[in-house]
Amino acid sequence: MLEQKINSKIVLLIIIFAIIFAGVLYYYFLFDNKINQEEKAEKVLIPSVIINFNGAITAKQGNILSVEIFDLTKDYYEPFGEHPKEIRRVEVGPETKIIRLGEKNASINDLSIGDTIEVLASENIKYKKEFVATEITYLPPIPEIIEGF
Repeated sequence: MLEQKINSKIVLLIIIFAIIFAGVLYYYFLFDNKINQEEKAEKVLIPSVIINFNGAITAKQGNILSVEIFDLTKDYYEPFGEHPKEIRRVEVGPETKIIRLGEKNASINDLSIGDTIEVLASENIKYKKEFVATEITYLPPIPEIIEGF
């Protein structure tokens, strides 16, 4: 009888240790891995080929616009992290089309320092600090868009 109670206690202890061991394995191999996958999913990948970007005009010198943008040379960025910025020099060539809401023939003179623009190029500009734009679109502030409706 005493031996049977000892055997049942040993079996109970083995079951308890097995449950604890299974919990530890679950945490380290499954739960922890899910957390790492969620952290990776939060990172936004930046494509290896970029032909357009948005930014603010910081300077105008002749037919060259200096545009401040988020750093595109990284492989990814974290949505809630800091976003380093850089300046790209955009050349407005004779074939560059400039689009401004409500204007048919916009020119570089219609763009001002502080304006937000979208720049489109015919080549990969991910690492280029200076290039010729094929199209520049003025992006009006939100209140200006709402007033247009």
